[in-house]
Amino acid sequence: MKQLKDFPDYYITENAEVISRRCKREKKLNPHIDHFGYLMVGMRTSEGKTKTERIHRLMMLTYGGDAPKGMKDPTVDHINGDKLDNRIDNLQWLSNKDNAYKSAKDKVKTYLIEDENGNILEVENLNKWCKELGLDPSSMRRSNVKGWRHKGYRIIEKLLE
Repeated sequence: MKQLKDFPDYYITENAEVISRRCKREKKLNPHIDHFGYLMVGMRTSEGKTKTERIHRLMMLTYGGDAPKGMKDPTVDHINGDKLDNRIDNLQWLSNKDNAYKSAKDKVKTYLIEDENGNILEVENLNKWCKELGLDPSSMRRSNVKGWRHKGYRIIEKLLE
């Protein structure tokens, strides 16, 4: 567990769990998923202001070091394409341009989804499918990581094209 650079009362584990030591006892922060599908946590700065940070960026800055010198518009990339997999060995620095190219090239094309009756559905466009059924795409993506069900459905596998 290492202390976060700009947040003196917060630490991050190698498993990407953010821990607060603002009170007498340690408290694991519960992350939420932003509208882009990344895990985020809210923390207080030393000035008392609340700031929300993406966990993959905190992991890279803490365990992976600063971006390479001279890299234009550095961004943190998830190597396997899973925005919820924040292990340090799944993260790398890429230029914004290279990251956008990789993202378009490696898009998940098909999801295998289990319904409440155990039937397996093949879904090609998760956002469109969720919209048609009145489901939240972020909650569906979270179901894959946490093993949860969202309104009876859960992602069991992501297939790359």
